[in-house]
Amino acid sequence: MDKSIATPTAAAQGQDRSLQDPGTLCKTLGADLQRGLTTQEAAKRLAQDGTNALQAAPLVPVWRRLLSHFQDPLIYLLRPPLP
Repeated sequence: MDKSIATPTAAAQGQDRSLQDPGTLCKTLGADLQRGLTTQEAAKRLAQDGTNALQAAPLVPVWRRLLSHFQDPLIYLLRPPLP
């Protein structure tokens, strides 16, 4: 493996890749700015790092959302007066 290619853990080491120059970043990651990754390199990275997808947040049950409204003290101030 070429030592000039950065590892995927570069972001974990505090290097914010979104602030780097695109040309330098592509060279560092071993990609071509005009053509992107080769099919072989894309397949290798897919096998190594997995898909580029965000994890969905777990859904909050309706009953829990309803009960969470009663944690706000303002709800007791705005309720209608009892007879």
